[in-house]
Amino acid sequence: MVLDEARRHDLHDAARRAFGARAGDALMELLPPVGWADVATKRDLEVLGIEIRAAITDAVRGAEHRILMWMFTTVLAGIAISVTATVAVAVSV
Repeated sequence: MVLDEARRHDLHDAARRAFGARAGDALMELLPPVGWADVATKRDLEVLGIEIRAAITDAVRGAEHRILMWMFTTVLAGIAISVTATVAVAVSV
């Protein structure tokens, strides 16, 4: 059974008549604003947290790999330029 807004309003009116305005309002505040199927449980949040951590870990590992490759390439290029400049200066002297 789906609790739509009309049925929810009827329930609120009945609760106010049965228990009084304050108690009826308090009872309705305890209900979720949507159907129970739309409410996340602690287990749902734990699973989501695990999935998010795994995705972040994968992204960081991928970024680390790309950074290391670029650094390695840059260092090799720097060494090659240094060696070339040193050889050019030695040959010209």
